[in-house]
Amino acid sequence: MIKLETLKQRLQSLIGDSNGSLAGKYTDAINSAARETYPILHRRVDNTELITGNILPPFIWTSTTALSVYSATNAALEKTTTAGLFRNGDSSAKVTVNAAEGYLSINSDTYGRLLDLKGQTITGKVWAEPQNANDAFLTIAYEDADASETTSSSTTTCPASVMTLLSKGSLAIPSATTKIGFRMRVHSQDAYAYFDPPRVTGSAVYEYMLPDDFQSGDVKQVWIQTTGSSDDICDDLHPEYGEEVFGWGIVDDGTYKYLRMPYLSSKKRLRLVGYSTLEDDLSASTDTMTIDDRYIPVLLNYAAFSLYEKEKGIVSSDSRDRYTQEMTYWLNKYEMLIRKNRMSRIPGQIHWS
Repeated sequence: MIKLETLKQRLQSLIGDSNGSLAGKYTDAINSAARETYPILHRRVDNTELITGNILPPFIWTSTTALSVYSATNAALEKTTTAGLFRNGDSSAKVTVNAAEGYLSINSDTYGRLLDLKGQTITGKVWAEPQNANDAFLTIAYEDADASETTSSSTTTCPASVMTLLSKGSLAIPSATTKIGFRMRVHSQDAYAYFDPPRVTGSAVYEYMLPDDFQSGDVKQVWIQTTGSSDDICDDLHPEYGEEVFGWGIVDDGTYKYLRMPYLSSKKRLRLVGYSTLEDDLSASTDTMTIDDRYIPVLLNYAAFSLYEKEKGIVSSDSRDRYTQEMTYWLNKYEMLIRKNRMSRIPGQIHWS
C-alpha cells in the first residue's frame, strides 16, 4: 500500500513541477489514473460476504458514515474496521443512537425485492455486539394496505462487548403485505452496538447484490461452501469452499450489479474471486492505494498524461501545443511500461449451466 501524499510527491517529482503550480490537480489525476488503467492495473479481490438464500444486500459504504440502500433513524453510522468488531467481511456498522430505539434499517420502499417475502415464512439473523447487555435487537416490521404496522423482534440474550447472533425465526409474512423492513435496533439512548450485514432467508433467491468491490470490478470465479459445523454453516469462521460453481452470470439493473446463481441454495457462504479498480476515491493525505511498488511508475505516468489532458482544455491557445506534446510524451511512456508491467489476470470459469 502507498499513501496518497507519497503518490502526489512522486508525481510532482516525475513531471518536474518544482514550484507546485499543478499541485492542486494531483489528487484528481491519480484517481483518474486508478479508474482509467483498469483492468491493466487492478486490485485482486477475494470476497466471502454473500450467503446463499439471503435476500438482503451487503453493506455498501458510500462514505465512512453512510450506506447505500440502508438508512439510519435517530442514529449515527460509522464504518468500523477494528479486528474483533465484525464477524464477516472486513467491517461492521457501528450504530450510535441519539434517542431510545434508534436503528439502522432497510425496507421495500428502497429495496423493492423484499416484497418477494410476501406469503413466505422467514427467518432473520444478524451478528451484533452491544455496548450494554441485552441492548441490541433485530426487528421485522411489515404493513398492510391500511399502513397498519406489525413488528416482531428477536429475544436473543446478548452480553455487552460480545459478538452474538440475534435471531427472529419462523415468522409468517401475510400475502397482503404492502411494505416490509428490517431494523437493527439499539434500545438505550446514547448507546451503541456493532452490526454485521443481516440475513433473511425463507424465499427463493437466485440473484445477490454484489459487494462493493465488484460493483466496479469483475467476478472471475465463484465457489460455494460445502461443509460446516455451525447450526447455519455460513456462521463458521473459516468455511471450506469445496465446490466450484459453473453457470453463474452477472445481472446489471442499471444501478447495481448482481450475481445470478444457476441453482437455489441456502445458508452457505459464497467465495467470489476477481478484481476491482485500484482505489479511485482518495482524498485525505493518509488515504492509501493497494498497489505493488513495481506498478507505481505505470500509474504515475498515466496520471501525468491525465493531468496534462485536463489542463489542455483551460490553457491559452499559445500553450495548447506544449500541453499536447506533454500528453503524448507521458502516454507513450505509459504504453511502453505496460508492455512489461501488466498485472497478471485471474483465470475465469467455464460458464456452462
